[in-house]
Amino acid sequence: MLFRERFLQAKNLCASLTRPEFFFRKVTHMDRFMYYVLDEDNNVRGTNDVAEWGRFFEDKRRILKQEQVGPYWVSTVFLGIPHLSLREAPQIFESMAFEADGRARNEVDCERYSTYAEAIAGHERMVQAMRGRVASN
Repeated sequence: MLFRERFLQAKNLCASLTRPEFFFRKVTHMDRFMYYVLDEDNNVRGTNDVAEWGRFFEDKRRILKQEQVGPYWVSTVFLGIPHLSLREAPQIFESMAFEADGRARNEVDCERYSTYAEAIAGHERMVQAMRGRVASN
């Protein structure tokens, strides 16, 4: 039964990718750019200048929030390069939770976002989820 359900999900996904609206979706202003930077107000601005993008990455503002929650390290950063997704807006922020084992950090969770506000809210949700894990242990 599980195989059949997965097969049907995959079949439906493939069917949706061949629909004209997928290929002719509304193009946003952010679709034209290879790189992104944040302005002084933390608004996302696109650029095709790799040097500008590189200079921005010397700025500490690319790290939005980081905190330790028991054995978990939660980090939210601005990536500046869009990750491929079926979403309309590029996902250029990322929150990750890691579990430290003394030698290396093992990834526990990962979420990506399109806006600064989504990233901050997502970071807080991930912190709460890690607090829940700590409380349940």
